[in-house]
Amino acid sequence: MTRLVLFTICWLGLFTQFNAQAAWATGKTKVGVISKLSQADFQKNLAPTFESKCTQCEIVNLTAYDSNGNALKEKIWPTLNTALDEYAIVMVDYNEKLTPENQGIAQEISKKLVGDKLLIASTGESSPGEPTWPLKKSFMGHVPQALIIGQLTERERLLPSLFYGPEMLTALRLPRDMEEKGMGAAHFFLARFLGVFKQREPQEWVSYLRNLRANHRKLWPDLGDFFGSR
Repeated sequence: MTRLVLFTICWLGLFTQFNAQAAWATGKTKVGVISKLSQADFQKNLAPTFESKCTQCEIVNLTAYDSNGNALKEKIWPTLNTALDEYAIVMVDYNEKLTPENQGIAQEISKKLVGDKLLIASTGESSPGEPTWPLKKSFMGHVPQALIIGQLTERERLLPSLFYGPEMLTALRLPRDMEEKGMGAAHFFLARFLGVFKQREPQEWVSYLRNLRANHRKLWPDLGDFFGSR
């Protein structure tokens, strides 16, 4: 009887994992990235980092640039809104204060984050010389399904310029090599997530990560807490 129970448990575990993998599209999974970094920095640092973590992913730079290769921030939200019609995983490393002008598109994006869509986002930060703001007053703070990632200093404190609030999934301390390349905590999270994302069905990830966060003893769970050791 004991052997039968153990066999059943093992079989169910394998069946669940198989179904999770089957839920993702066959072939390469398209991952859309929208970044405030320059086109040169994206090609030099972001793309190789993400591609090295997931050979079954197609990393697509969706960022709109000017003639000098600088990101056009006014194009970020319309690009994100369109990207969610096509991409299973999207990351954006930008946020800003919610305004009457961008509130409508925040609502549109929120409605698209159902089923097999995942959005990973940065908390964003205030401009130099301006006070920081709670996330609930920001664009991403009005996209409740987004997995919002903050950044910690070496002393495990939130960077003082960040938008902050309970809407954050967690905050991470960045490896020095990534920080020197101008990358952020949302990039760090995505790079690790790409190595494990097929272990669960798309629609399970948000509830799984948030339940783990809510029941964890750490104020800011790290990537090992979410995804296990490497």
